[in-house]
Amino acid sequence: MGMNYQVTFLKGFTFEFKPSLLYTIAELTDKHILRGFYTVQNVSSFGYDVVLEGNYKLTNDSNIKLSLSHKSFADDHVSMDYYNALNEKYLSLSSSYHYQSATIGMGYSVSF
Repeated sequence: MGMNYQVTFLKGFTFEFKPSLLYTIAELTDKHILRGFYTVQNVSSFGYDVVLEGNYKLTNDSNIKLSLSHKSFADDHVSMDYYNALNEKYLSLSSSYHYQSATIGMGYSVSF
């Protein structure tokens, strides 16, 4: 769920701010084949994503864009379940899951 704010500063230059809230559900499996076990985490977490974009119109048919984004979410109350090679659960430990990502992008587009 998010919003989009757009402002035109100068002729041909547009700035966009896109904040959004994230809710993630995932099952993470880490297999250790040589050791004979694997782990499973069932993550459900809240987080956020923020995107800043600058767009400059070069001509009527082309523009250039610079984009910066940051994404983060975490779940501090996840159990990590350990299973042996026979798929039998033999251990459950408390753990946490954290995800952070930052990206920078630049693009050029032409419409015809």
